[in-house]
Amino acid sequence: MIKSIHIMIILIMIGVSSLFTQAQSTDPALQQLINRLYAEGKLHGGILMAEGEQILLSQAWGVADREKGLVLTEDQQFYINSLNKMFTSVLIMQMVEEGILALDDPLSEHYPEFKHPRADDITIHHMLSHRTGLPDYVWYQIRGQLPWDLQEAALLEAVAGMDLEFEPGTMFHYSNSGYLLLRLIIEKYRTTTYGNALTEWILEPLRMTHTSGNAKEHYANMPVYYSQDGSAGKVYESDFRGEEVISTQRDLYRFMLALGSEKLLRKETWELMFTPHSFPSEVPEGAWPPPHQNPYGYGFSIMELPSNNGKTTRAVAHGGAGMGSNFAVRYLESKDILIIWNSIYKDPILPEIFEHIAANRE
Repeated sequence: MIKSIHIMIILIMIGVSSLFTQAQSTDPALQQLINRLYAEGKLHGGILMAEGEQILLSQAWGVADREKGLVLTEDQQFYINSLNKMFTSVLIMQMVEEGILALDDPLSEHYPEFKHPRADDITIHHMLSHRTGLPDYVWYQIRGQLPWDLQEAALLEAVAGMDLEFEPGTMFHYSNSGYLLLRLIIEKYRTTTYGNALTEWILEPLRMTHTSGNAKEHYANMPVYYSQDGSAGKVYESDFRGEEVISTQRDLYRFMLALGSEKLLRKETWELMFTPHSFPSEVPEGAWPPPHQNPYGYGFSIMELPSNNGKTTRAVAHGGAGMGSNFAVRYLESKDILIIWNSIYKDPILPEIFEHIAANRE
């Protein structure tokens, strides 16, 4: 099935001889790597590379819809999955700056509707840094222990009835449950949906005009997500308001470029967000999903990446997987940016591309 997709896309794109022009001028070895990954069926998505305000490469490859004969473009909207945690953390820290919240405030103070018996012991800091001890509801859904279409009130009730995996603040385990609660706190204090709050406080200031927290309005324009065997993967239309955020590679570039600037937050707030608060060594033994391989701040993984001069450089990043997969990284000092997204259910961050780029930086 994947092979048939490749044949179809090649026929559609005959004559587009300049597809890799920018990649060739930037890094011939990268172009060869992308060609190979595409031929192997590992790349049906897009890549954007930039040095600060200079975009070096912005391209897309592969199938948008096999049945309609559509190919992906660099302006294609796609689901960003857990990259949205970067947005959520910014929206929360904006309210911290405004004095609406404090990082050591208990969850019970700001969202008493969540009736977990330990809500008094879970703080905003714990939720931002994945230190709540709350189990991840998504993994209950994956294992078939919770329905995918569970209504929000029922989902909160289910999580509130789960035992903690560890005492709040003592360990690190990635959990979507904490970020669901942060989203609800945002909706409460901004008195609107998450999608509308995202638009007012992040998207409009950064002119991210092709990003939306109201994904249902854009379903007709979304790419088909293919499974590893080439069959079309089913996309579940969530009942949650603003749970699924869509964007484009250029809009995500605008957001990553704004990190550390005062367009969204004060510089001292960014420093707090980019400070490691959780470490892989703190993950409980045998935890599922497998532990993050890098420290975690507030909504960002904190990475020390190698370069070809033998040194390392600090970067912040986040990945996402679910409906396709994606990854965004920003080198803090140089402002180098990499955005990768894929509409096939595999190779979440296309590690070969990322490792090539990281290893060949000056």
